[in-house]
Amino acid sequence: MGMVQHTDTLPAHHGRPGAGLVGLQAARFSVLPDLERLQALPAGLGLARVSFRHRGEQATEIELPPLPEHVILLRAVGDGRPQEAWIAGRPLRRRPLPGTALLLGLGADARWVKRGATDGVLHLHLAPDWLSRLAAEEGLPAAAARPDLRLVEGDSRMAGLANLLEAERAHGPVTAAFAEHWAVLVALSLLQAPPGPARRAHAIAPRRLAEVKAFIEANLAGDITLADMAAAAGLSRFHFARAFKRDTGLSPHAFLIARRVELARRRLQEEDLPLEAVAAATGFGSTAHLTSAVRRVTGATPAQWRRAARG
Repeated sequence: MGMVQHTDTLPAHHGRPGAGLVGLQAARFSVLPDLERLQALPAGLGLARVSFRHRGEQATEIELPPLPEHVILLRAVGDGRPQEAWIAGRPLRRRPLPGTALLLGLGADARWVKRGATDGVLHLHLAPDWLSRLAAEEGLPAAAARPDLRLVEGDSRMAGLANLLEAERAHGPVTAAFAEHWAVLVALSLLQAPPGPARRAHAIAPRRLAEVKAFIEANLAGDITLADMAAAAGLSRFHFARAFKRDTGLSPHAFLIARRVELARRRLQEEDLPLEAVAAATGFGSTAHLTSAVRRVTGATPAQWRRAARG
């Protein structure tokens, strides 16, 4: 495999991805991409969106050195342009389809040569200990935490998961709770963890469910993760998400957003705080994210709530 010529790593001013994306930091590009880091996730996870905006048929070469982590590349849209790739020294020529996902295991190296623009390839980076914990939580064989090359193409589940993240991103910043839950679903789907009696959904004991809700209420202004909520319930993240929806009718993420929206409503109607302060105090981070969430959940806007409260 030849080396990529005239390449650069991502400079600091170009959106260097930071912690959780070590493999992407070390990558070399013949044409620098647009890189959007979607979420500062808990230790062991990194999530970014990579696009190449240049026009025409200019070739782009990308080289990843041997990876210190597992990397999943996922795309909702396939552009149909042929790509040449070498994964751990093995040649691979393909035309990306919607729902294409590629898992590169720890220690793999890779090189791609493609032409034209590429929009929105999702990079999910998984530390080995994170994947090991997930496999243990879900009762998977130990070998599942040591994956080699995995490739699925035209997979409706993967396309759905990619579109789910893109839809969430369109409404505002992706929260840690949503991103972590999404990462668990992508990893388990790609590893094709088999369903079985030992993996069916478990209801949460009423006392535990009350503790989870109390934890959420006490930390609405903070960055609550799926792992935090699962720990309060004493369940694995994946089992917790299914059991919580079974008991409440809402996913953990949807429940969290609904409670934040309700807190925002009370503060807007009962206090004379600037909208920016309400957004910060309710965990939304920005007025745009607050407004988007309120409109999605209630059909109203924060301004309408405040006007109604003032008569």
